[in-house]
Amino acid sequence: MSDKQIQFIGTDHNTLFTIPDGGNVIVTHSSGEQHVMTCNYVDENHFETEGARYSHYKYAAMLAGTGASVAPETSPVFNEGYRIVARSAVQNPAVVLGHAPHRRLPWVTWQAESGRDTPTEYTRAIFRPEHMEAMDDLVRRGRALRQGVPYQVNPESDKQIRFITPQYKTLFTIPDGGSIVISYLDGEERVTECKFLDECHTAVDGECYHICQFAEILQKVGATYEPETAPQFVDGYHVVRLRTESDKMIVLCHNPGAEMPWVTLQADDGKPLETKDGHFYSKGYNARKDFDRRTWAVRDGRPCDPFVPNDGTEPKRGDRGVPG
Repeated sequence: MSDKQIQFIGTDHNTLFTIPDGGNVIVTHSSGEQHVMTCNYVDENHFETEGARYSHYKYAAMLAGTGASVAPETSPVFNEGYRIVARSAVQNPAVVLGHAPHRRLPWVTWQAESGRDTPTEYTRAIFRPEHMEAMDDLVRRGRALRQGVPYQVNPESDKQIRFITPQYKTLFTIPDGGSIVISYLDGEERVTECKFLDECHTAVDGECYHICQFAEILQKVGATYEPETAPQFVDGYHVVRLRTESDKMIVLCHNPGAEMPWVTLQADDGKPLETKDGHFYSKGYNARKDFDRRTWAVRDGRPCDPFVPNDGTEPKRGDRGVPG
């Protein structure tokens, strides 16, 4: 391993810090955007990063001219094996770029809330084979987020996602952006959105799968799946998860246009679902936790109050989870 050190200085020629040859720095731009860059030693006065060569002073002057700053990367951040290498200027949520060189699709962008690097539930990860494609997503998704509009990839795509059996026989196809219903042995049903990646890969709820791998995984757990041909709605909320326990039905619903876009509902099996007694949430992960709590309560034969997180992720609410 090289013991050569790369020096970073200010415009006054004073040393800011040093990193080892092949180390990383985090560049923070005046807009708030951040990038992780790998640096390679050239000689005692020069280094290379992202294919460009700089003298120490030239790089310091360039950063000063744009109002950017640089610091050593001391604690790399990972999410599901993807190393976070860039973050957009949007503060909450932010668009994040991740890299995992060992993956078939090594680049991914997703939206994450301030202080949380895991993907949010209301936006899907977009996987890419090439760095430049992912960088384009990072820029465009950040712009869309600032403008308050959804970011769509190939909104008019005619690409078809193919689902097969473990024996490679085609079961069905759905259009890019379509949804499937997965049915598990315990009776639970989940609606999952799918994105076309290439002829052999799809992203299911943001996770990348080879179509053979997806078929094998579901076969191991005894699950079946089919296209969502007749979506279920309750007062404008799309039913995305359903479970029947002890003659009661518990559901998780989503309406991205609602003030509180997530809600869990419960009703006697066979009776209509109503949102008037729902537990409402602004975050999907809180709603899913409430969905599980309601299931456990039905199994135990006890009532279940709405789950109230103590981390400040939900606004103050009334008895039914409506903002108060």
